[in-house]
Amino acid sequence: MCRRNNSTPSANQAHRSPVRRRTPPRPTRSRRFRLPCQGQETRPGRQELKVLTQRLCDVASLRTYLGARERDGTTGLAIAAYAPSRDDWERGARAVRCDVLLAANDGTPRTTTADFKGMLAGPESAALRLCYRQELAEGQLSDDGVDIPCIEPHTAEDISAWFNLDGSVATPAARNARCLPYALQFLGVDALPAGILLRPIIRTVNGAYTVRCAVAPLQSNLQSSPGTITGTLAPAGGPKHG
Repeated sequence: MCRRNNSTPSANQAHRSPVRRRTPPRPTRSRRFRLPCQGQETRPGRQELKVLTQRLCDVASLRTYLGARERDGTTGLAIAAYAPSRDDWERGARAVRCDVLLAANDGTPRTTTADFKGMLAGPESAALRLCYRQELAEGQLSDDGVDIPCIEPHTAEDISAWFNLDGSVATPAARNARCLPYALQFLGVDALPAGILLRPIIRTVNGAYTVRCAVAPLQSNLQSSPGTITGTLAPAGGPKHG
C-alpha cells in the first residue's frame, strides 16, 4: 500500500514540484504540497485512490503546511487531492498532489497570489484566520456572528476551541472561564493582557448549541460599529487596526 514518506522525492516526483520564482507568482486558485507515495507498483483502483488521497491530503497535513499552531482557526480553505494518472504511474510517479484552495463562502475558488506555505506563522496570516462579525443592537453584540477572514472588520477572533453549550457553561462567566486557558495558549501569555477580553460566540446548528471561544480587543466594547478591528491578535499576526 502507498504510505507517507518524508524522504527526498525521486526525479520523477521532483519534476512536479512547484517552481520557485524570482518574480511574484501569477494569480492562482491553489498552492501545492505533496506527500510521496511509494511501495506499490500497480496503480490502485479508483476507490482505493480516493481513500488514499483523502488520507494523505488531510487537515493535519494542511495545518502543518500552513504553519498552524493548535489554537489557530482558519476559514475559506479547502483541499483538492490528485493522484498520478495511469501514464504518470507507469513512468514512476508516486506523488499525491494536494492543492490548497482559497474559497469564498459559497465554495467558489478565489484567485490569490499568496504563498500559503507557513502563512499562519507570518505577518499576512489574517487573510486565512477565522473571525466573527456580530451585530450591534441596543448596545449589545449578538451571541452569534458571521464567519469572515480576519482581514475584514470583525468583533471577535476564533481561537480554535469549541465545546457544547450545557448547564456547566450556562453563564457568560462560566463560558469565559472555560475559554481562558485556550485564549492564553493562543496569545502565548500567562495572563490575559489588560487590552484583551474573552468573547465566546454561541452557534446554533440543527438545534444544537456550540460555544466557540474567541478573543477581542477591549476597545471594541466602546465602538458604535460591530466592525471594530481588522487583522489578528495572534503573536506573529502583523499589525492590528481599530
